Amino acid sequence: MVVTQGIRNIVTRMYNAEERFIEFAMETADINREEAIIVLRVYRKAKVVKIDPVMGQFQLQHGAFAEPEPIRKALELGRKG
Repeated sequence: MVVTQGIRNIVTRMYNAEERFIEFAMETADINREEAIIVLRVYRKAKVVKIDPVMGQFQLQHGAFAEPEPIRKALELGRKG
């Protein structure tokens, strides 16, 4: 299977966007990396965060989801289910 450079670039930008979100969640809510990955999973499932494969950025549906309390709540929900 041949992977073109364009596809490789898109995958790299998606990875970078996810890493940016993980770093953001860690800094904002004072959580560790594993916890931030759980938050990312919950936010993606709830369609609260959008990963842009072209720009390599993440975008939240609403600024309130960027606050520490909703991030911790998402972590709590992610641990339960």
